[in-house]
Amino acid sequence: MNSGNRNQQSDYEHPLQAVAGILASDVAGQLAQPLRELREKLAVMVETLDRYIGEADGPKPYPWKPLQVLRQEIGDTYLIARHTTRLASELFEAVNVGTGPVGGPGEELDINQRVEIALELVRHRIGRQTELFVDLGSIPPVRASAGEITLAVAKMLIGCADSARLREGSAISVKTRVERVDSVDQVVIYTADNGNGTPAAAESAQRAIAPLMGHLGGSFHAISEPGQGSVFECRIPVTARSVSGPAHDSSR
Repeated sequence: MNSGNRNQQSDYEHPLQAVAGILASDVAGQLAQPLRELREKLAVMVETLDRYIGEADGPKPYPWKPLQVLRQEIGDTYLIARHTTRLASELFEAVNVGTGPVGGPGEELDINQRVEIALELVRHRIGRQTELFVDLGSIPPVRASAGEITLAVAKMLIGCADSARLREGSAISVKTRVERVDSVDQVVIYTADNGNGTPAAAESAQRAIAPLMGHLGGSFHAISEPGQGSVFECRIPVTARSVSGPAHDSSR
């Protein structure tokens, strides 16, 4: 009985797992170059220090000017390491949606932070000639899975990026806001582009994201028409804090 349940669970595919695979493949390429740069910088620093120790005839201070250069190299290396570590951590959190049902155990989320992380993971897909406008409003937290929300926003952004890339001079707009509908506050995540449109991407996003938004008591709409660009919109009721489980106890 238990074995059968395990088999059934292993066969389950989360609607957003395909997005996780795309991000994992794309970001792996982004991580390769900074990791090589880290290796090369560290090798040069180790070689420099080894040479100094080998040539020194006793304990003495490291020369001031070379020390300044070495300090700058260490600082640059640290910044590369910090960015690479953050990107890898954000990728791991996003793709770790698991194999359980949509809308697994959630947490109090800063939606704007999820949007920023999704932008970081998808930024390489946005063409250099594409303008990006980001307007993140003041919004309350909602309770949801961090990985699922990041993947949902990433899916929306990928659709816009692909559409915008098909038309020179296109732009992508990303907005968050709160709207009150029927006495319920809704957190809105909106992305749009004025590119050439990718109807297949909109249909795929609708299939992948609508189940999650439905679980949270919200909605998702995607439209993309040839020559007309794309619009993607998530709506999550603020009352969704209580849908996925008990509120987070910050006193713990």
